[in-house]
Amino acid sequence: MNAVKGWFQVWLDSIKEVYSGLRGAKSLEGGVFDGRLAIRHYWTYFFVTFAISIVLTVIESIVFFGLLDLKITPLSSVFGLATLIPTISLGIRRLHDTGKIGWWILAPFYNLYLLAQKGDAGDNAYGAVPTDIERNCGCDKKEA
Repeated sequence: MNAVKGWFQVWLDSIKEVYSGLRGAKSLEGGVFDGRLAIRHYWTYFFVTFAISIVLTVIESIVFFGLLDLKITPLSSVFGLATLIPTISLGIRRLHDTGKIGWWILAPFYNLYLLAQKGDAGDNAYGAVPTDIERNCGCDKKEA
């Protein structure tokens, strides 16, 4: 259970970081798109976002399609819009960790290959090796 709390906390911290960076930025250049992101941090964010999307879709299919007979998906739509910029930002920073430019996020299959690769072992042109996942997530801690 602690691991799930840790994963959700990483996801929540990612969203907060991106939106607080946007609030303080004068433009979309730099800020939330700079730096590197560890592979586990990215995939934790991705899978938690995916799981929440599935839960919202099930709720909508029961409430809006079944009970109210409406063909709308407001929960998924709002959630998708709220997570759009963080998803792009974290994807670009993940690509930076592999030493690639963020524009590779637009290459449909090659970006998935890059997102799954280990990051550069040392510092690269985009910054130092990311260590935030080890501090924030209790995923690796063995329970005694």
